[in-house]
Amino acid sequence: MIIPGFKGGVADSLFDPLEKQTFQTARNLDVIGEQNILTPLSLFTDINTPADGSDNFTPLNVTKGSNGRYYVIGKITITDSNVALYSTAALAALPTWNVDFRINTGNTMSSAIEEFKDRIFFAYSTILKAWGLLTGTKPTFTVTIASPGIFTSTGHGLADGDSVIFTTTGALPTGLTAGTAYFVITAGLTADAFEVSATPGGSAVNTSGGQSGTHSLQQTKTISSSLTTGLDFLREHKGLGKLFFIHNSGKTIGHYDNTTVTLAALTLEKDDTAVGAEPYGRFMIIGIRSSAKKDRFLVWDGSATTFEQLIPTGDIGLQTFRVIGSTIHYLVANSTTGGQFFRYYKLTMGGEPQLIKEFKPGTTTGATTVSPNGVDFVGDTFQFAFTGDTYSLLDQVIWAYGSGGKNLPNLLTPLRTVLDGATTNKVFLAIKNLQDGLIVIWRNNALDTPYHIEATGISGNISDDGVYESNAFLLSGGLPAKIKRITINHKPLPASCGFTVKVKHFGHYPRGTSIPAEDSYAILYTPEGNSATSGMSQSTTNTTYTILEDPNVFKSARFAQIQILFDEVSTTNAASIIFPIIIETE
Repeated sequence: MIIPGFKGGVADSLFDPLEKQTFQTARNLDVIGEQNILTPLSLFTDINTPADGSDNFTPLNVTKGSNGRYYVIGKITITDSNVALYSTAALAALPTWNVDFRINTGNTMSSAIEEFKDRIFFAYSTILKAWGLLTGTKPTFTVTIASPGIFTSTGHGLADGDSVIFTTTGALPTGLTAGTAYFVITAGLTADAFEVSATPGGSAVNTSGGQSGTHSLQQTKTISSSLTTGLDFLREHKGLGKLFFIHNSGKTIGHYDNTTVTLAALTLEKDDTAVGAEPYGRFMIIGIRSSAKKDRFLVWDGSATTFEQLIPTGDIGLQTFRVIGSTIHYLVANSTTGGQFFRYYKLTMGGEPQLIKEFKPGTTTGATTVSPNGVDFVGDTFQFAFTGDTYSLLDQVIWAYGSGGKNLPNLLTPLRTVLDGATTNKVFLAIKNLQDGLIVIWRNNALDTPYHIEATGISGNISDDGVYESNAFLLSGGLPAKIKRITINHKPLPASCGFTVKVKHFGHYPRGTSIPAEDSYAILYTPEGNSATSGMSQSTTNTTYTILEDPNVFKSARFAQIQILFDEVSTTNAASIIFPIIIETE
């Protein structure tokens, strides 16, 4: 018999037939890639989060600006709602973070962050802010040599608490450091002049000595201070030239065209809540969760007070969605008397909703959802993760849906785990594909310092904890039989790389015993791996197949299951298993 591949993705049942080519697990392996070839994925790197004195920084979301810098929005402490925007020129294990904005008064923090018209937009409380310009010509200023120093920049648009960063073609006065964030204070603040402090709300900076050259400033700019009950979502539509935002507890959609803020461009019905807004051609798709009817998507031109079209989701509990091409990918969550369920759908415009997968994790003590920022596309692959903190199935992985090869249909798989080995208490806050790598922000509710930023593409190393697990398969049409030999084909095995194969038996009935539970996995050794602690089933270097024959492990049984651990890698090299896997019985 053969295990032909992995068409269909993760199995619905342990005993799904081999003809469906499904699997139980393919974690940290590139299933959505080269057809019927398994190779470990690139390794995450844990990114040191910004430090702010004795306080902790809790990251909520991240984006990459057109200037190449990475911007992270979050809170300064775990217990407060104080706002901070940090940036770094390059992601690394220990990046050099710069504080671009910080305000130390309690505010309701939004996790939304989006670049629009050369600025990074974010929000807190009822305030929409913009940081920049990122690549354009910066406003110039002059400063007096005085105590305090008075800064002049015509129509600067700064408000109390806004941050500024100074640069110069020559030299700044003593008391100022180029590239350091300073904060506007109320003293001396007019339409064209301002004073700054080294800390939010602190004492004014005094200037002395001399200065030269032309001085420029990077600044935060208050776009609006009239949001209603905070901002929930930001998304740019490049074609329409507008930045759309959702506020008023999801009841109102506004936009900004780089000149004018329209706070209530579209107002929803009283039972409706907007969960997101995504560009689609010359329209915006608005996802609506309703307490009175089934959820739906609105097709809106971005200007009219009414929408163009209504598209039913076919379900309730809409959490989040993304649009690629003419297809909407979305997730719903709801609670029933039997516990919570989650469903993943895709809907092609003009068609009907297609259910991809239903998750039934069971009863929980707390609500489990999907963050609006916890989904993204990596190429044409849709990736998502849950915010549950109790489920070992859902909260330890990033899921992916995409093509399993040129000639295969799309498949769903639990794709990646983060570096932390715990399988519960994970809350995924953001997943961002920033072209040069995948960035994940998550927290572990069981840790004292729970927030993490992890990214691929930094070390270039390959994960050594990839695992594949087949479905349970019949050995002889349901009659007892025994495995004689397993043949695994692979690409030429790189030096210092290998894998470990395990087998589990079901329906093993020694005479005179009661029906036992399934056996535990047993390791299948090869001579090359007998003395190893990993890579215990590999062949010698450069070989293209491995034969496993172990009469001491193989048992007479009705079903069997195999597991392959990619547990021996060499930095950027690893074994690559080629399907089908051939199993001979007797």
